[in-house]
Amino acid sequence: MRWAAGVLCTATLFSAEPVFFSEKETALGKALAAEVEKQYPASRDTAAQANLNRVGANLARSAGLAMPFTFTLLGTAERLAGGLPGGHVYVSRGMLGRAATDAELSALLAHQMAHVVLRHGMRGRVYMGGRTGICPLGADYPMPLTLRARIPEYEKEAEGQARQYLDRAGLTP
Repeated sequence: MRWAAGVLCTATLFSAEPVFFSEKETALGKALAAEVEKQYPASRDTAAQANLNRVGANLARSAGLAMPFTFTLLGTAERLAGGLPGGHVYVSRGMLGRAATDAELSALLAHQMAHVVLRHGMRGRVYMGGRTGICPLGADYPMPLTLRARIPEYEKEAEGQARQYLDRAGLTP
């Protein structure tokens, strides 16, 4: 799905929405991030990475999210985007190329950030390029090792949450 976003004429300030992760969730996010980055190395395009960081940080601040997010641009031309426990958000070069404006990139990031905040990575089964992902930290977490999860319930929930973030940031999907 491609988002189009435009700037609203008014802006409203919102208080920060604190989100906390347990040590186990944070450790899981780090382990999964290492797996993702092994499969999809980070891009060497420092300008594009800096822009991703800027847009992501502005969105988090404007949306009132008091949580540290890490935004990583993956070097692959595949169209991938995803979020992992602990605030890891990924966008591939292939997906970045589909966002024509910072507002469109904000919409993409808002959706992935919503997956993180809603803890979708801590629930259910997801897929890894046709292979099931197994959590490196044990059977308690049947975690994905990919960015290709498509569970309709999660997508709908993330879509609604992302709309709230964009509204708070003064953007409209």
